[in-house]
Formats: sequence, C-alpha cells, structure tokens
Amino acid sequence: MGAQILQVIVNGVLLSLLYVLLSSGLTMIYGVMRILNWAHGSLVMLGAFLVYFVFAKHDINYVAGLIVAIIGMAALGVIVERLIFKPKRNAVLTAFIMSMGVLYILEVVAEVAFGTQSRFVPPIIPGFIKVGGVLMGSNRLILIPIALALALAYWAFLERTKWGRAIRATSQNKIGAGLAGVNIEWMAVLAMATGCGLAGAAGALMAPTIGITPFIDTSLSWKAFIIVFIGGRLSLIGTVLGAFLVGFTESIVTAYWGPEWVIMMEMAILALVLFFRPGGLLGVEVKED
Repeated sequence: MGAQILQVIVNGVLLSLLYVLLSSGLTMIYGVMRILNWAHGSLVMLGAFLVYFVFAKHDINYVAGLIVAIIGMAALGVIVERLIFKPKRNAVLTAFIMSMGVLYILEVVAEVAFGTQSRFVPPIIPGFIKVGGVLMGSNRLILIPIALALALAYWAFLERTKWGRAIRATSQNKIGAGLAGVNIEWMAVLAMATGCGLAGAAGALMAPTIGITPFIDTSLSWKAFIIVFIGGRLSLIGTVLGAFLVGFTESIVTAYWGPEWVIMMEMAILALVLFFRPGGLLGVEVKED
C-alpha cells in the first residue's frame, strides 16, 4: 500500500508539471491573441517525435533532442501564426475552426514522416532508485526536476524580463499596453513562439513515458483545454492549479480505478468548476478589444 501511494504521488507530480508546460502555452496564446488553438496538442506530439528522431533513432543526447523540440515547435508556431492566425486575431470561433484544420494537417505530416505505429523513446536514465524503501523508476524521477526547471524558467521569463511583463500587460489589456508603447504585433509573435516552445518541451518530456503516435494530439488538446478552462483561461496561476488538479486526478484514478475512467473524471471536474465558477477557478475580468 505504501509503495502504491508513493508511486501515485510521484506520477501525480510528474503529470502535473508536464501539464503545466502543456497548458501554460495555450493560456499565453489565448491571452495575447484571443485564439483557442486546438492544434496545440499537435505541437506536443511533434515535439515528442523530434525527441524520438534525435535521441532514440540517431542516438544523440536527450538534452539535444529537448532543445530541438523546443526550438522546432517555437519556429513552427511562428509560421502558423504568420500564415494562418494573424488575420483572425480576436475572431475566436473562426480561428478555433482554422486551428482544427491545422491539427489534422500536422497529424498527416506526422503520419507521413513517422508512420502510424507507436514509437518508443528509451529511458533517459535506465534502472531504479530506492526512495523511502521503495524502488522507483529512475526515468520518471529525473523527468521531475527537468520539468520543474523549465516551468520555473517560464515563470522567471514572465516575471523578471521586460518581454515577459509586456506579454502579461498585453494579455490583461491590449489597448492599454499599446498606448504604453508595447509592440502588440511583436507580442503576438513572441507569445506564439513561447507557447509553442512550451508545447514542444512538454512533448519532449512525455516522450520517454508513452508510446508516440500521430493520433495522440487530439487527446492532448482536450487535456490542455480542460486545464485552461478549469483555471480560468487567462490566469497563469489558475492554469497551474488546474494542471495539478488534473495531474493528480489522473494519477489517482489510473492507480485505483483504471485509465478508462480518467477522461470522465476530468470532464466531471470541469463541469463542476464551471457550474459554480463559470470563469474558472481564478477567472479574471479582462478588457476585450
């Protein structure tokens, strides 16, 4: 019993940190561009495939694969923003429908490039580590500090840099930020690059723990949307709370009831949150353009 509880806690922490990276980028993109990007899960999926290509297939260092996934998805995000989303900023429904098309395009690209069979990334560190008298997989334990470091780096970027503060100001009041001298056009590019880079990082960290196929993108997009709407769409702290709520729910439900119950429980939590707090856990009033 003690071993199972410890495993649930470790899995819950890891999943929560991965979901912070997964969903924070979506929150940022919506805040700056008012776009609900359904293709966000495809960027996570492609980030995982890039790690597979660099680390598993060509036996290059995992960190190199992580960097390639972050930079590659940030660059892809900018391309998508320039070509597809730029003309539809603030047209939430139209942009959402267009993002569905982007998801299926990227899914087909992944099918052509990597096939439809599951691909597996070997553990970063194979073997086990004894924690509290219980043997735990080294792979999952090493992923936790990496995910935490990336989440803290993202927080430091938003809180400690001029660009990060400008992104937050644009998210809260685009007109006011523009009057204060913030380049709104540049903020849209930066938000898309950062948000999609976070998606790539999430995919890179998930890669050693799951079987990667082109078809995981829709479930990942669902996960990100559930978390963002639980948190309040525009609240980064709310997104973090939503990520931990979903992460620990998934860990507990999987361990004691089975994975088939996970999505139902997460949707039930989302329904309860929106029933009692339609704006999400930490929904904020934002001036719309």
